[in-house]
Amino acid sequence: MFTACSKDQQNDPIVAIVNGDKVFKSTLMNFIPPNNQIQNIDPYFENLRERAINVELIHQKALLNVKADDTELAEELNRIKEGLILEQYRKKLLEKELSEKGIKAKYEKFIKENPAESEVRARHILVEKEEDAKQILEELEKGGSFEALSNAKSKDKAANAQKGDLGYFRRTDMVKPFADSAFALREKMISKLGRDHFHESTGLRDIVKTQFGWHVIEVLGSRESSHPPLEELKSQLEGEVTKDTIEKEVDRLKEKAKFEILPLPAKTEGKDAEKDPILVKIDGKEYKKSDLITLIPNSDLGTDLTPFYDRLANEFIKKQLMTHEALKSISDKDKSIQEGLNKVRKRALVNIYLERYVKSQQNDASLQQDYKVWLTKNPQEEEVHARHILVETEDEAKAILAKLKENADFATMANEKSKDKGAKGGDLGYFNAAMMVPEFSQLAFSLQPPQNGQKGEMGIVKSNFGWHIVEVLDKRKSPVPTFDEVKPELEAEQAQKIVDDYLEALKKEAKIELFDLPKDSKDKKEDPKVKVAAPDLESADSTKKEEPKKEASK
Repeated sequence: MFTACSKDQQNDPIVAIVNGDKVFKSTLMNFIPPNNQIQNIDPYFENLRERAINVELIHQKALLNVKADDTELAEELNRIKEGLILEQYRKKLLEKELSEKGIKAKYEKFIKENPAESEVRARHILVEKEEDAKQILEELEKGGSFEALSNAKSKDKAANAQKGDLGYFRRTDMVKPFADSAFALREKMISKLGRDHFHESTGLRDIVKTQFGWHVIEVLGSRESSHPPLEELKSQLEGEVTKDTIEKEVDRLKEKAKFEILPLPAKTEGKDAEKDPILVKIDGKEYKKSDLITLIPNSDLGTDLTPFYDRLANEFIKKQLMTHEALKSISDKDKSIQEGLNKVRKRALVNIYLERYVKSQQNDASLQQDYKVWLTKNPQEEEVHARHILVETEDEAKAILAKLKENADFATMANEKSKDKGAKGGDLGYFNAAMMVPEFSQLAFSLQPPQNGQKGEMGIVKSNFGWHIVEVLDKRKSPVPTFDEVKPELEAEQAQKIVDDYLEALKKEAKIELFDLPKDSKDKKEDPKVKVAAPDLESADSTKKEEPKKEASK
């Protein structure tokens, strides 16, 4: 069933013959991600041909060892077919909404719901202490150069590149104290100039404190925000339209369906433990944990679903309802479905055979040997258990250190004073030297842990985050990972070696003929952006990322 149809040798020339089976140029294109489909493969030709030959060698062995009625193969092809039908259903569902007219309507709605806002253009100089800010402000009032003072004294190196200029920003783009000060200066400028819109070479100034330090602010301009053009927002709008359309369809399907999410069973040990419980019911059909974890890559029945169970169960229901509707409305005989299935059929067969071959070659004895080698390559490291309090200035750090030495409670002080809200009580746990910035690690590893009933040593150090008060609680050698903890990594490394060795053996036995592309089939232009995909032909889902917001640290 894998025999190729007659080929136009000019448009789709033979690039290799592997044990009598022909490999065509079109086969090589399957190894390039769909979003990078191009005609010119000349720069990557040898790499792509090598991958295609590897797949063909494994495929020939797979045909001899995996029966046509193999249950696992049938299940995999059926899963792929359902995925193709679901994708076709989604495309038809979104066809109208993602049209030029639909996106334009979404853009117009966005403009209506997001009226223009006032924007301020300001520049700033960021320093640590209030007295420094006051001194700089005094120099500016005497005629000092803002650009020169910014370049010489500001901690904001990004703004220094623009001579302290932050450009235009909305009130919500900045941290509140900074925004409040800037927009208050804007109001004073409006009163002074008598107009809302202005752009001045010199403006009004003030100082303000934020969590980043003390800012000397000068407001130079004011305007109303302009909306980005449609093309700039198009990908974002398409993502929103897709999300809204799918959610609307799911809501419609839920109204017609009967579904239930069962409580996640409590963990039990021994023979009474239920390994694959029923978790979801949809229109009378029961689905087990093994069904739900298919949505989580590289997971098994031992995976703890507790932290995200509700979200996972709802996503599973959503997918099942849409798949069921897709199977009702789109035939598996549809031409596009059959074409898609034919493209991945060989891959499915190859993957199943390779997985079985690797398992037949792996055993715990060989993995135990690899584990011993792994231990020699990954020796234990020195680790320290420390806690810290992060503040803005050296004076604050010294004051807190003095209180701690007078027996103030470290955890309480950390919760009240520290800028690092992620470390409860300031506790950082155990870490090695490479895990922290050099200044912090150097201090932490030089301090001694508690001895003879005394507290651990404490000290202060400055990093790019601010000033740290550090206390060491313990030192140790890093724990040695158990065999079971390292086993997945060892299996993956060993699997790759098994496949590589197997391919080398197959190549030695095989008769392989190589053919270059005809000169007239090569394109004149090259596309340096193309990246060659791995032999697995399955492409990852494309996801859109939200546009990043301006950092408040400005």
